[in-house]
Amino acid sequence: MNPALTAPPDPVRDELRADVDRLTNEAKERWAAFAKRRGEVNADLTPEQLAAEIKSGGSPEFKELHELHAAFEASSKMAEQAQERWIAHLEGGSRAARPAPGQDLAKSVIENFRGTNGQVGAKALLAGTAVATLPGFFDDALRLLPQAGTFLRSLVQVKPADGPQIAYLQQTVATHNAAAVAPTGGAQKPTSIYTIDQQTTPAVWIAHLTEPIDRAILLDWQQAQSFIQSQMILGVLLELDAQMLSGDGTAPDFEGILTNANINTAARATGETYADAIHRGITEIRLDHIEPEAVVIHPSDLEVMRLDKTSDGAYLAGPMTEGEFGAIWGKRAVPSTVIPEGTALVGAFRQGATLYEVDPVRFEVSDQHSDLFGKNQVVGRAELRAGFGIDYPEAFCKVDLTEPAP
Repeated sequence: MNPALTAPPDPVRDELRADVDRLTNEAKERWAAFAKRRGEVNADLTPEQLAAEIKSGGSPEFKELHELHAAFEASSKMAEQAQERWIAHLEGGSRAARPAPGQDLAKSVIENFRGTNGQVGAKALLAGTAVATLPGFFDDALRLLPQAGTFLRSLVQVKPADGPQIAYLQQTVATHNAAAVAPTGGAQKPTSIYTIDQQTTPAVWIAHLTEPIDRAILLDWQQAQSFIQSQMILGVLLELDAQMLSGDGTAPDFEGILTNANINTAARATGETYADAIHRGITEIRLDHIEPEAVVIHPSDLEVMRLDKTSDGAYLAGPMTEGEFGAIWGKRAVPSTVIPEGTALVGAFRQGATLYEVDPVRFEVSDQHSDLFGKNQVVGRAELRAGFGIDYPEAFCKVDLTEPAP
């Protein structure tokens, strides 16, 4: 029971809380059964296709998934109702009997069962800790972040995973030798060479804490809860992007795309513009029979391109009344503060890399740390656990935008 609740013994409150714990654990068990079975059948489907198949319950295997999902939904609904009864009882008492700051956030544990990739995911309520589990970009909670479209996570594949080590396949050689062969005479057909290596990536934690926060601030200012939560989650997602882009591969860092030795490279030549150099990167990827889809570029470099003018002063990217341009050579432009200035990354991101999510990004508030309880303070923590794999290095090109020395 939360030590921040200072009300006298209350058997009704305790019974309601026990119901919440029991039903939440039941929902977790049903979710685990659903997730286990889903992981066995979703290898070749996009998240959208998987969600549609589960919803329709057409084929036998998806009918089974549909039934498991329905069982979880029913169980989570019961847990939500129990949660509402418990909170209603708490809020019906005196102010001293209200839950600790952030405990109001605990309701979002039930409200945010839906997780990444159209999945449904449950996290247990933790006694003495308020947990807000915030899912991935298929959830409106993160779509509403102003920066949602600028995260590298919005470009790559996102798959659920379990365990401390994640195995994946990386293609290192693709030599296509298909040729016309005579229909008669027993001619030998050519052999193509495709080398695929098994790689492993650790599932690492990306996390940070707030400074101690006075309970009174969270109790009296609802906006403070939302502000702190959004800032903490933003910090985690920015570091996740930094790891996916520039991690050096030394534990606990990911191996980032820019530090992978096998990706393509291109450089700006004398007299060329940023746009010229980026097109060189697009061509490098096309030479490997892949069509890139996006360009990740620092906002300062994107500004140089946006403000570039013709000799008579007209903006090359169009008049300013048209707003920011969202594409470079027809490829989505993704401004990112975590990519170094002077570098752009062109890529077929969904084909080339995968984020393996073990524990989705979440935000927690607790007074069970150091001497916070005695000071009437709490600390917030945002974290996620994930691994990252570069499936096809040649789907990317690192472009050096710096002007060559004369």
